[in-house]
Amino acid sequence: VSSRNRVRGMALDGNLLATAEGTAGVRLFDISRTDRPRAIRSVHHTEGALDVALEGNLLLVAAGKQGVLVFRLESGNRVERMAVIAGPGKALNVSLRDHIATICRGGHGIQIVDLAEPDAPVELAAMVLPRSFLALRSTLRGNILFIASDMAGLAVLDLGQGGDPQVILPRERSFRITWPD
Repeated sequence: VSSRNRVRGMALDGNLLATAEGTAGVRLFDISRTDRPRAIRSVHHTEGALDVALEGNLLLVAAGKQGVLVFRLESGNRVERMAVIAGPGKALNVSLRDHIATICRGGHGIQIVDLAEPDAPVELAAMVLPRSFLALRSTLRGNILFIASDMAGLAVLDLGQGGDPQVILPRERSFRITWPD
């Protein structure tokens, strides 16, 4: 499948593949035949798509200054916009697992949102990471959130159960400065 657009992110759920194509928005593909992927739909009003996440009938689109756009995928390849998740800065990346969305917002840190009711997202936590860590990409495994930065490396957070994330990495450092006599 060719595209004149730059694919910035993609997500896969079953036989559905979603691609984030910047100013061209989001496209959905049926990949049930891997030798013949078939474009089935462009999702309207997703210009500026930087990343996508798919889970079941939920499609999330990280769309920069627009925030994260929440869509429900319906039968017949219909797509219904449910909500917008606003926050500080640009939504650069989004991941979704068990109806929990994690949104990377660069120097504004991360945002964790419960999407059990997609038309009424509930923010569970938002935090800026230590030492000006730029949150650019994330992935969730169980309660552990891994966050990548271009210059600062990797951050690891334990999301726990109570909506109070704990930073595992990077660890705060302390320095002792001494002057020669």
